[in-house]
Amino acid sequence: MERSVYRMEDRVMIGRTKIGIIIILLTILACQGVAAGHYEYLNQFGSAGPGQMDHPWGIALSGADIFVVNEYLHNTRIFGNYGGTYDGAFGNFGSAAGQMKYPRGVAVDAFGYVYVADAHNHRVQKFTSDGVYVTGWGSYGSGVGQLNEPSGIAVDSAGYIYVVDAQNHRVQVFTNVGSHIRTITGNFNNPQGIAVANSYVYVTEYGNNRVSIFGDYGSTLIGNFGSAGSGDGEFFRPHGIAVDSAGYLYVADTNNHRVQKFTSGGVFVEAFGTPGTGDGEFNAPRDIVVLESINGQRVYVSDWNNNRVQVWRTYSQPSGGTGGRSSMPVARSIGTATLLTNTLGQVLQEIQLDSVSRKGRFTIDVGVYALDRDGKRLSGITMNDLPAAGLPHVPQAGTFAFAGYAVLCSPAGATFSPSAQLTFSFTDAEWSLLMAQTHQTPGYLVVKWYDQDSGVWVNLPTTVNTQDRTVSARVAHFTGFALFSDTAVSSVVTPAPEPIVTPVPTPVVPQVPTTPIPPTPDMPVTPEEPVSGFPWIYILIGVVIILIAGGAYYYSSVKRN
Repeated sequence: MERSVYRMEDRVMIGRTKIGIIIILLTILACQGVAAGHYEYLNQFGSAGPGQMDHPWGIALSGADIFVVNEYLHNTRIFGNYGGTYDGAFGNFGSAAGQMKYPRGVAVDAFGYVYVADAHNHRVQKFTSDGVYVTGWGSYGSGVGQLNEPSGIAVDSAGYIYVVDAQNHRVQVFTNVGSHIRTITGNFNNPQGIAVANSYVYVTEYGNNRVSIFGDYGSTLIGNFGSAGSGDGEFFRPHGIAVDSAGYLYVADTNNHRVQKFTSGGVFVEAFGTPGTGDGEFNAPRDIVVLESINGQRVYVSDWNNNRVQVWRTYSQPSGGTGGRSSMPVARSIGTATLLTNTLGQVLQEIQLDSVSRKGRFTIDVGVYALDRDGKRLSGITMNDLPAAGLPHVPQAGTFAFAGYAVLCSPAGATFSPSAQLTFSFTDAEWSLLMAQTHQTPGYLVVKWYDQDSGVWVNLPTTVNTQDRTVSARVAHFTGFALFSDTAVSSVVTPAPEPIVTPVPTPVVPQVPTTPIPPTPDMPVTPEEPVSGFPWIYILIGVVIILIAGGAYYYSSVKRN
């Protein structure tokens, strides 16, 4: 009877050993970070200790400082070292200058001034970077310059302040001291978040579950994307929005408890985050800011109901990954190309169009807006070689001369934003002739376009690559383009690398060993961040140790009986 009891205990012990192994495996997996798409959870701050938050809403970045508006604390907290340290707060409940009532949005301009959307005081307040009140503007109402629960706020490159006037269903634009510039309307329904990139304005709509896109700093409604739902590209009460350096959009899909990423034209890319309170989980995220650095991209998200800011980062793709770009093959053609675009005219597949001679190549990247002269999306483009006889007038005397290569691109007046690239490529023999024409000065080569209105050739910023024997220029619209030798310009030149000379190895005579001299200690070096990867060796070691321990226990139990 005793033996059967011991054997039952042995089976229980072995079962516990298996459970222990499973727990260890799950623990190691959890330590690797919560990953989704190309993003993984990194860390969080503000949930406890100094700087503890209460329903953080707006978030903005200035240098290494992060400003977080706390709606229920009626203040703005400052975190230094990219969120690593708490540096204080400014504001408290009230309606006097510098006080706040349920603030929401925050933005920082190029001079470090901080702008807060003081929602229930129906105004915008301006502070220095350390929280000293400067000025404020706005009052309750629906007139010009008046506000009704301002929410999102953004600053453009000229320093103008864009304020989402949520309950008035509009966006108002002000100078940095509060003078009204213009009003943006777009059939809004409770707009909340706003971002400005280049000349484009992006506005999230809480009521319409979508994002509206405007061109020319809000003057023209280009279109919108999104609808109600929880699928890819769908929204449930979206709030904050941010744009990264590559033009990708990040939207706080608040009631779906996630962040969604799109191309600048609204094409869904990926999503990250799930509902909950754990690491990498959200409860009604409100706002987003993106940090670009040499260490990769960081995405800061104000996790409203979890009272914290979460930090996500990009992680390296395995070799062969797409790196977030379209996985569609490049569309290559000669003479004529069909463009794959969305309803906004944004290119969804990279295009490479060659002229018939193959001397000229026109390249349009994914995400570029390709529109005709009337602002409608392009369906196709053509590029023809242009002989010297077909060129518009070229002065017989002057600093520049036709280098023998030209193309005509159509439809005339088509525009590309950001610009596309025109490249001329040459053989060794052709390059030698070009160098002779430029007196062996590659920087004299320049691509020009012909301005019919003024009757002159206009320089384009040109890059000359002597290694590849190519001359490239950025093109924002379609017309005729030609390559010239111009002694009055100085194009950017990428030189060919110097030849590598492999030295003849010299036999090494073995040295007689000597007593080593202790090295002089070096200054401490900050260790590099370890390369991410799954630690299988530690798992195997752990499993072996557990199995040995379990076997030893089982053997001792049997021997004892």
